[in-house]
Amino acid sequence: MLISSSNQPSRSSQKIRLSADLIECLLAGDMNKSQSIIQESFIQKLTPIEIYASIIAVSLNKIGDMWHEGAISIAHEHLASETAMKLIDLVAEKSPHLSPNGLTAVVACVEGEYHTMGAKLFSKLLEIDGWSVHYLGPSTPSKDLVIYAKETSPDVMVISTSTKKTIDPVSYTHLRAHETEADLVCRLLLE
Repeated sequence: MLISSSNQPSRSSQKIRLSADLIECLLAGDMNKSQSIIQESFIQKLTPIEIYASIIAVSLNKIGDMWHEGAISIAHEHLASETAMKLIDLVAEKSPHLSPNGLTAVVACVEGEYHTMGAKLFSKLLEIDGWSVHYLGPSTPSKDLVIYAKETSPDVMVISTSTKKTIDPVSYTHLRAHETEADLVCRLLLE
């Protein structure tokens, strides 16, 4: 018997359910079940950006809220985040990539910024879109970022921060990057 489309769950309700399921798996550090949820997301024909934004990011935001409310410890939050980082890689590995577009991006977190989730996720989206990405990770000193930009001449620099206290180094980096010989476009990615 065929199920009519009116009985099928909406795309929105599928994302809500997958996100709720993922929260439980992330808090338990259950990589196998977490991978199954990502696989189900692909079966449901969700795009990489939908999986990142509506499943993984929503789950992590709720877990962050739980930590802020005192419902879970920082250890639980760290376990969930580390498991989610592996899922970000998994989504990128399983996603079809566009042909290389000849564009290069340098993605880094500002000095003192150790929250890398947003920068890593954005790096993976650029890679899927055909970019060559130099992902530098957490706490990249401004002076080193400027030197690296001079050496690699990227088309775009993405500088990530999650708190207001790390914005000053962003301003410095932005100003210094424009002093380089390359015509750099600097963007601020707020996690």
